[in-house]
Amino acid sequence: MNHIEEIREIDENFFELVKENTNNVVEQIWQSHMSLTSFELMNSVAKIASLKEGIFSLADERNFYCINILHRGCIEVFLKSFYIWLMALRTNDDSFVKKYSEINAINELHTALYKKLKKCGSSQKEIYQQLGQNKQLFKKYSFKEFAKLRQEFTFGNMLEELSGDLSQKNIPIDFLHTLLSKYSELSSFVHGGPIADVQTTEFFKQPDDISDIVEISVLMFMQLWRLLIIILLQKSKNEQIVQLYNNIVKVIKKISSLS
Repeated sequence: MNHIEEIREIDENFFELVKENTNNVVEQIWQSHMSLTSFELMNSVAKIASLKEGIFSLADERNFYCINILHRGCIEVFLKSFYIWLMALRTNDDSFVKKYSEINAINELHTALYKKLKKCGSSQKEIYQQLGQNKQLFKKYSFKEFAKLRQEFTFGNMLEELSGDLSQKNIPIDFLHTLLSKYSELSSFVHGGPIADVQTTEFFKQPDDISDIVEISVLMFMQLWRLLIIILLQKSKNEQIVQLYNNIVKVIKKISSLS
C-alpha cells in the first residue's frame, strides 16, 4: 500500500466516524451558545470535503498543476475558518461571525452595484447610501464603519493575524506555519505565474511524490472538525461529543505519523 492509499483508507474511516455522529453534532450545535459560528464551520467542513475529494482524484491522475490550485483553495477555506474560530473564541459568542457575515453580504451587494454604476460617476459612498434606502442591513452600519470593517476582514489582514504568535493558536505550530507558507507559494499556480510553469515542467521531468498535498488536505478536514467540537465542548460535556473529540485527535495523530 502506497502513502496515498494509506491516507485514503484513514480518511474513509474518519468520514464514517463523523458521519455516525453528524446528527448528534447538529443537535449540539442548535443548543450551543455559538450556533452561528458552529454552522459557519460546518459549511467550511463541507467545502473542504469537496475540495479534498478533488485532490484525491487529481493525485490519482498525477495532475500536478490542477492539484496545486485546489490545494491553495483548500488552504484558503481552512485559514478563513480558523480565523473566524479564533475571533469567536475571544468573545465566546456569535457576535464576530454575525458581523463578519453581515459585512460580507453588504460588500457583495455594494461591489456588484458599484461595478455597474462607477462609469456614471457615482462614488462608493453614494452607492452605499442609495442601497441603504431600500435595504435594512445597510442602515445598520455607516459607510465609514463598513469601509473600516471591510478592510479588517480582508484575507490579507486575516493572514497577518494568523501569522502572529503561533504558539497561541491551538493548532500545531509546524502545521500552521506550513499552511501559511504554502498559501503564498501556490499563488503562482492560481494566477498562471512563471514559478508554477517551472515547477510543473520539473515535475514531468522527474515526478515528485505529491502525497504531502493529499495528507495536508485531509489534515485540514480533520482539524476543522476538531475546532468545531472544541466550540461544542465549551458549555456541554455530552459524552458522545467528548468521545468523538478524543477519536478525532487519535486519527489526526495517526495520519501525522505517516510522514
